[in-house]
Amino acid sequence: MRPIITKVLINTRWRLNQLIDSGAGKPADVDTEHWKTLVAMRGTEAAQVRSDHMHTISKGKGSTTA
Repeated sequence: MRPIITKVLINTRWRLNQLIDSGAGKPADVDTEHWKTLVAMRGTEAAQVRSDHMHTISKGKGSTTA
């Protein structure tokens, strides 16, 4: 059960980060306070470094959803 929950959390965080990066508005299912926190966290240099690092890791791996 733990790997499934972890994957759901990763995918949800990725989806929210994509919305933040594109400048989209807050989704209806996210609390305003949490959204502001996520936007502030996403704007930090550490978050950008981590994002670049994760992009490098995932590059060329292909999809495992099949």
